[in-house]
Amino acid sequence: MLDRKETSSKTIATRTYLILLVTICVLLAVLTVLIFINLFPGLIEIFKPHNEKAIAEYITSQGRWKGYFCISLMNAIQVVSIFLSGNVIYVASGMIYHWFEAFIVCWSAFLGANFAVYLFARTIGKAFEARLAENGRFEKIMDKVKAANPGVIVFLANLLPGIPNGLCPYLAAFMGLKFKDFALALILSSWLQVLLYCIIGHVLIRGGYVLSGAIALIEYVACVIMYANRDRLGKFLDKQSRR
Repeated sequence: MLDRKETSSKTIATRTYLILLVTICVLLAVLTVLIFINLFPGLIEIFKPHNEKAIAEYITSQGRWKGYFCISLMNAIQVVSIFLSGNVIYVASGMIYHWFEAFIVCWSAFLGANFAVYLFARTIGKAFEARLAENGRFEKIMDKVKAANPGVIVFLANLLPGIPNGLCPYLAAFMGLKFKDFALALILSSWLQVLLYCIIGHVLIRGGYVLSGAIALIEYVACVIMYANRDRLGKFLDKQSRR
């Protein structure tokens, strides 16, 4: 009888803790969006796929330095929100600035947001795991999750177009991937997609539709090659991790 009561109280405590964690994450996401809305009124309404020209016009109207900040904040929202696509930001940035300038702004903001979310999620994740470690079923799930190669998952998720890569820092933290390994996989993979979409935006605004299609094709070919060699990729990342 006492064991049942003890188990029940632990279950209630765990659920309460989980609700608290989810509430904190939601509040942080809402706070980020509210700051964005107040600083850049009207942008949230046009921040959607296939609306790159309208976004580019809005950012241009803010001036160079505020435009940089706007792009950085959009990248942060894209990572925090998990499911928003960053490609629309990269294309719009390429339409405004030189493709290399757009790439530096977008990629640095993307990396910074991912690192911040990872560290936050990892801090929460440790407490989260400690609370759920009492549950045998959870331990079995975690063993299966960690048996996969999280570095390869992060690499491919940031390389494949259409994948909501905002999930990556959360998954990496949850799967116990070390920060240096997460950073390595992220840096090696994310630059290509950001760079190519910035170039596409720069070319599109000048009417280079054929060249844009060719650039997009390069990414798909790179994705196919890396996916076909995912086992070698996993060995390479493991080797770098042990250094």
